Amino acid sequence: MGKYYLLKTAYYLLLLVILGGCMTYISVNQEYDPSEVLWSLGDGKATIEGDAFLMRNDGVIVKCSGREVWLTPVSNYEIELVTKLTGSPDGGFNKFGFSHNYVDLNSKDYKLMANDSRKTVCDIDGKFKFHNIPSGEYYLSTGIFWKINEYSLEGGQIAKRITVEDKKNNKFTLTGY
Repeated sequence: MGKYYLLKTAYYLLLLVILGGCMTYISVNQEYDPSEVLWSLGDGKATIEGDAFLMRNDGVIVKCSGREVWLTPVSNYEIELVTKLTGSPDGGFNKFGFSHNYVDLNSKDYKLMANDSRKTVCDIDGKFKFHNIPSGEYYLSTGIFWKINEYSLEGGQIAKRITVEDKKNNKFTLTGY
């Protein structure tokens, strides 16, 4: 084994130790109650259109092209989750990287909430659309990430609390800072 191989292996081990210690999983005290969102599970008369993007430090716009966008009905569980992720019950931006908050995707409550969410994918221009949505309060959310080098990602998760109304212009933009 060469010196380069040993140095690279040591670097990866150090990175693993650092990353393992910096990931913080969010603890949500509120249990997910599916009865809170029964109103949202059928078909409605509203359409939601939007786009999502982030701006890199160098001014380049990165769109959500190919990424999932979630439409999640507002519940007490989701309010607490979004508040802990973004710092506000209205949503915001959770930067990806060291010492930031992450969701335990395997928790029972998260899986129930995810099952009651609608999902679509952003097109090549970073635009998305949901059809047949019941009127009410929802969170729109997506993640936008990009590589800055072989080892690092930048970007984050964006969430926005919205009100959807039948026969209204339901257009929204998701962005962060």
